[in-house]
Amino acid sequence: MCKEIQQYFYKITLAAPVGTRYGHLQMEVKQGLISGCVDILNHKSPLTGQVLDNGTCRLTGTLTSLMQTFTYTAVGCFNAQFIELTLKRRNKHYHLTGIAARRN
Repeated sequence: MCKEIQQYFYKITLAAPVGTRYGHLQMEVKQGLISGCVDILNHKSPLTGQVLDNGTCRLTGTLTSLMQTFTYTAVGCFNAQFIELTLKRRNKHYHLTGIAARRN
């Protein structure tokens, strides 16, 4: 049986120590596996992950700021209207929220 591919596109806000950053996040979910990319500060970075049994998701990826590129893991939830994630990098945590948006 073929499972449907679900696509999501969000306008996001990332609360970072240097200030709030804005961008976009797009994801594709197929059979519980997530792939996509996040675009912040004009840097597009891939992400991968999975939908967990309890309705949450776990993602990994990289983000590039003006000063550095770093790897993160994220846990949170999403649906067709919104996404909310906590990104973890070493001992630091960042909060990402987003609302569904149309692609340009």
